[in-house]
Amino acid sequence: MKFIINVAQLSKALDNVQGVVDKRNITPILSNVRISADSNKLIINATDMDLDIVEMLNIEVIENGSTTAPAVLLSETIKRLPSDSNVEISLVEDKLHIICGKFKGTLSTLPVEDFPIIQTNDLPSTLKIKKEDFKQLMENTKFAISTDETRYYLNGVYLHTTLNTNESPVLRAVSTDGHRLALSECGFNSDVKIEEGIIIPKKAVEEISKLITKVSEEELEISCNASRICFKFANIILTSKLIDGNFPNYDRVIPKDNDKILEVNRSAFIKAIDLVSMYSDDKLKFIKLNLDDNKMVLSADKNVGDANQELELARSIAPMSICFNAKYIKEICELIQTENVLLQLQNETSPALVKKVGDTSELFVIMPMRL
Repeated sequence: MKFIINVAQLSKALDNVQGVVDKRNITPILSNVRISADSNKLIINATDMDLDIVEMLNIEVIENGSTTAPAVLLSETIKRLPSDSNVEISLVEDKLHIICGKFKGTLSTLPVEDFPIIQTNDLPSTLKIKKEDFKQLMENTKFAISTDETRYYLNGVYLHTTLNTNESPVLRAVSTDGHRLALSECGFNSDVKIEEGIIIPKKAVEEISKLITKVSEEELEISCNASRICFKFANIILTSKLIDGNFPNYDRVIPKDNDKILEVNRSAFIKAIDLVSMYSDDKLKFIKLNLDDNKMVLSADKNVGDANQELELARSIAPMSICFNAKYIKEICELIQTENVLLQLQNETSPALVKKVGDTSELFVIMPMRL
């Protein structure tokens, strides 16, 4: 095997696959990337057996062949070479030779036959969606993924097709950790339905979110079956196992009778939370909202001091007090990209509904804290 490639082009491709590489070194071959050069095309493949990524590049191939090489060391080496240079890479016996200018390096390889190949066929359900829409779905939901491994079915984002309030087909993403729930949806042009729903693991969510920001294509193709999902761009394919479990009926968690509606300037609210929460108990990190008429007073205290800040509300509300985890409510408000944010409340112990003004395409539920 022998080929010549631009350093920046190779560095970018290796960086794209780094998140998938198994760095635990339990199985040595999974710490390597598979490199195949054939007919002026370079194919780079990494996998941890649950997640698999393939990237294809057009290059100058001098001699066809394939091997595997240590992913991290190869990537770090290429990253440090002059980005506007070409690098020559060749396989001689069991060594990968790297030549760029006056630099020469060699890497040990492992047999390419030992590298696992993940099958991506038999994925009958395929739909196409704008990549920015799918990115927004993941951004709006990944923060609420549970890390509790005993409830493994919450360790990912639940994805399914359904109808929105206007009876239009939408792709909906949902996540929850028991303390908060996030729901986001967008339209798509396809007759394909994923009515039963699938659960995408957190690592796959993070990797596809990163890839979306790096590719130039405007559209993402998604294929899946009951056990695997595949995300496809023009020259990158990311495949992941799905979580085998039943996601709970999230609709039951979404409050329907929250009649106390609080509308506040989002930016001012975030700044107030950030400031006042510094005075909150270091362990609980709570913030208290005292509501009365058209004002809200945020307050917190700990053994060394206390603080409060008053904000104006866009509409009057009946008197009540409610406590939230400061980090949780701030994260949600940061995701809502409108001038004002709505909090729909029932009482101090019932879950609160947080959403945009006049938009049902995304909503968040947060449980209050009991002190």
